[in-house]
Amino acid sequence: NCVSDAILVISALGQILDIRIPTVSLEELGIKNLDLTTAESSWEGIDSVKGAISYISSVRSRLGAYQNRLEHTMLRLPFR
Repeated sequence: NCVSDAILVISALGQILDIRIPTVSLEELGIKNLDLTTAESSWEGIDSVKGAISYISSVRSRLGAYQNRLEHTMLRLPFR
């Protein structure tokens, strides 16, 4: 799948959060040059787009989990 593009390591309250944000592009998702000229290639394109949507959903889910954890950690910091 997509290669990790950005890594952020945060250490607070004795916890380490290793955040990996993958590179997301049409090319990396395999949907940059979809061929929709025939029925067969169109079905293949639809399958590619479905896979890309699934991958994007998983990335968004992971980023949401990072956000929740960061917000929770921020609330517990003694110097807020």
